[in-house]
Amino acid sequence: KLTDTQLAQAVAMHDAGISWSIIATFLNVTTNTLRTQLKDYEELTTKYIKLMKQAEETTSRKEAKKLINQATEARERMGDEFRYDYSGLN
Repeated sequence: KLTDTQLAQAVAMHDAGISWSIIATFLNVTTNTLRTQLKDYEELTTKYIKLMKQAEETTSRKEAKKLINQATEARERMGDEFRYDYSGLN
């Protein structure tokens, strides 16, 4: 699995005009693997943001807590599925 740092790097490289196939080769994964991981990460991020926004907008404390708990679960899945790269902190 790619780290979230690597996924962000892949997006930045693509935004700079580099093709997905070259980026996948650079990251030593297949193009399909790269696209799947990017899609999964984007879906989890979107879900998290949507739930937190709904929690902010609701007037019910009970509903807000439910939404925040769901958002937290999504965020934890992101952490489980996409490891952080701390190698630069040494």
